[in-house]
Amino acid sequence: MKKFEEVFLCPHSEYAVKFDEQKEGFVSENGNFYPMIGGIPVLVDDAASYLWRQYLEINSYVDKRLVESNDLEEKIKSEKLIASSLERINRKISGIENELEDIQSLVNESLVEFYNKHYGEASPMTEYEGGNAPNFVFQYFFYVFRDWYWETGENEKAFEVIKKVMPEDLGRCLVLGSGASRLAYDISKNLNNEFTLATDFNYLFLYMAKKIMRGEEFKLTWLPEHPATLENVKNEYMAPKFENSEKLHFAACDFYENTFQDKSFDTIVVPWFLDVMELKLEDMLKKINRWLKPGGKLIYFGPYSFEKFGEINSYLPKEIGEIAQNCGFALGESHLTEIPYLNDPTNTQSRVEKVLSFVAEKSKEAKIKPMRFNKIKSKLPLWLLHHDESIPNSSLMKQRKGVYDVFSFVYKQIDGKITFDKLSKAFAKEYGMSHSQAKTMLEEHFKKIF
Repeated sequence: MKKFEEVFLCPHSEYAVKFDEQKEGFVSENGNFYPMIGGIPVLVDDAASYLWRQYLEINSYVDKRLVESNDLEEKIKSEKLIASSLERINRKISGIENELEDIQSLVNESLVEFYNKHYGEASPMTEYEGGNAPNFVFQYFFYVFRDWYWETGENEKAFEVIKKVMPEDLGRCLVLGSGASRLAYDISKNLNNEFTLATDFNYLFLYMAKKIMRGEEFKLTWLPEHPATLENVKNEYMAPKFENSEKLHFAACDFYENTFQDKSFDTIVVPWFLDVMELKLEDMLKKINRWLKPGGKLIYFGPYSFEKFGEINSYLPKEIGEIAQNCGFALGESHLTEIPYLNDPTNTQSRVEKVLSFVAEKSKEAKIKPMRFNKIKSKLPLWLLHHDESIPNSSLMKQRKGVYDVFSFVYKQIDGKITFDKLSKAFAKEYGMSHSQAKTMLEEHFKKIF
């Protein structure tokens, strides 16, 4: 754990952390705890709330899939279908059941078991119950299958493209937004590196990748939107066999927070990452510059061009390069290549993507406000202690905003006449959940107040 103590920071206070074997996690100098779950550090501000949110997002996905399954069952009863259509829909219903069993098995052995052991069974965030959480956890579920299960050659082609701009020695390599982490695996296994740290906000994806690395068996079910055949309506896979990479490590992190010490890495890889984050490109590159050692390499691999916040913040390769230079980077070799992208062999649809890859060397320090350590060792965030600090637009902040947006709708409906039953029905309709879920969520919310 020594190497991680040298790179990790407490995202809450920006203090260094030490691994505590007895507590099974990292502890900062001011006492903040960041657990290790299944061998994966969870370095996010308010780790308990993060874990609970991940759990609820999974529950939300399960709820919506159950609704979908129930709707299909009702249609089978009410509509006259030809035999082949009936067979297809029954296979889809069976597939949903298998998919949810697979997911819940993974969740129970990781998140639930650890959470109950360390934080107790009572939820710290009951406002989020009732299936209203966004499905961030499963927004990119197909990447798990693309990375580890589908033998289409897509991963190999992607690695060959990025390898062209990689330095001979990666040293300490950080992969941001690694998702299901196949590219991080290929980098750690096939290129010269001290270690490769794969990071993502989605713990469950990292956990599945870690299990594959350990050779542990588990099953996943894939249900494509446009299946090519009746058999492809439901596809069951056992975990593939990959040779373990001792240099590959994982950490659940939030890029919106400061999780790493200055000048910690020799190489930082951003595969399909800069375009999806809700931050200005300049701010992202400055943060990456901070984490790189002098002369360190930024490796870009992703869309040829992308849009972040409308036309003004849309970027072509030349613009990306100029912004990188303004953020302390000297541009090196670059390539534009066409490669297959998300080619699902069970699906009727596929596509080819133009991807840009380039290397940029850190030539100077970016102009960025230096870290301001919390000298009184308070557990409060820096922006509450130093009022001239910017409030980070972290995932936790977005999560809180979502909750209060939800309940602002509730209170607008209360006119002195509406009943609880009518209110919960309106709430369910507005946010696409079942009436029972809406009632449970509102009951828990009002119980906290009254």
